[in-house]
Amino acid sequence: MSKKVTLNIKYREKGQDKEAGVGIDFISNYVSNEYTEITNEITGVKKAWDRMNVILQDRGDLLFRLKEKQIEKDDFKDQDGKLLKESDVLEKTIKEYKDDVFFKRRVELIKQILEDNNCKIEMLYDFKFWDRKVEPAELMLFLTSAIYKDVDKKKKGGAGKK
Repeated sequence: MSKKVTLNIKYREKGQDKEAGVGIDFISNYVSNEYTEITNEITGVKKAWDRMNVILQDRGDLLFRLKEKQIEKDDFKDQDGKLLKESDVLEKTIKEYKDDVFFKRRVELIKQILEDNNCKIEMLYDFKFWDRKVEPAELMLFLTSAIYKDVDKKKKGGAGKK
């Protein structure tokens, strides 16, 4: 059975802290799947960034080894070329996603949640509201709290425990 929760969205308007309460009792399969897809894509981009950092370190180590004559010039060129090729592929992957792409997709999910739950607060449907009046952490808190509203936060005991 789905829970009904009221989630408060904290925002700032003309220097004043405010809140808007939204009742949520339905999360569609579409929203759940799209959220998972966005999260997976973000994870992929983060992994690409992490690998890029390792490649930078590896290239620095190679250059050091070349200067210290611990590696032949041809071996250096070969290994460095492979790292550069991998770096180019990762860079293209990263550039496909800009921060605003993920932000816009998250706001679209929030709008879908609001619509599905018959929210009547018009300002919450405005992209500029989320972009200019709500902190990023608050946006994510609302989105994740809505999507995981039916997941118990307390661990329950095993079978037979009361």
